[in-house]
Amino acid sequence: MSEQIVIIGAGQAAAQAVTTLKAEGFGGTIVMVGDEAFPPYQRPPLSKAYLMGKLERERLFLKADSFYPEAHCEMLLGVSARAIDRKAKTVLLSDGSRKRYDKLLIATGTRVRQIKVPGADLPGVHYLRSIADVDLLSPAIVPGKTLAVVGGGYIGLEVAAVARKLGLNVLVFEALDRLMARAVYPGSFDPITYGHIDVIGRAAGIFDRLVVGVLVNPRKSPLLPLDERMAAIREAVADELGPAAARIGVE
Repeated sequence: MSEQIVIIGAGQAAAQAVTTLKAEGFGGTIVMVGDEAFPPYQRPPLSKAYLMGKLERERLFLKADSFYPEAHCEMLLGVSARAIDRKAKTVLLSDGSRKRYDKLLIATGTRVRQIKVPGADLPGVHYLRSIADVDLLSPAIVPGKTLAVVGGGYIGLEVAAVARKLGLNVLVFEALDRLMARAVYPGSFDPITYGHIDVIGRAAGIFDRLVVGVLVNPRKSPLLPLDERMAAIREAVADELGPAAARIGVE
């Protein structure tokens, strides 16, 4: 029986692993397990060109359809791993089947961090990490409507910019005292100039209104007293017609 490698996860790391194994002459079989319905694809364009409608889905995929059969890689999509039996060297899948392995690679990546606040499960609240997420959000991107984006990181601001270009009113809420706080050096932003950042953001077509130092769950924010936080949210929302959808970008 030939050697078999099972890869749990069907993202970019999994695709690269298959590429490397093929390039180095691996002669056994590979099984890739992914809980999404799609083969490995690029995620960065999701919040930009794909959401804008300027990139076809097929162009997101990292490899041609023929690549995986040629690499002796069996694709099991729409299923997830439920248990690993290290003694028997098998993986139990969500469809009840088991896959044996000689070597096991776990390449599951990360998942979107969901917020736990009242109302977070209501219709019109979206997250963005996958193709399916964008496909659910796209019908809510209607010119003249309002999109509330929770999270002022790269993904949140990219979605905000796309929505503005498509004719939506956009409100951006960021819990910390500056945008992209986890990705950009603090010295890049002076809190004193936040009025200027608000103006620049509007002029650049990224958002219509920026509110920093607030969380959708105000009890956990150390940046403003409770009444001021609530007032800031009410003021921002009152200036608009009301969000048609909320795009959560907790980063």
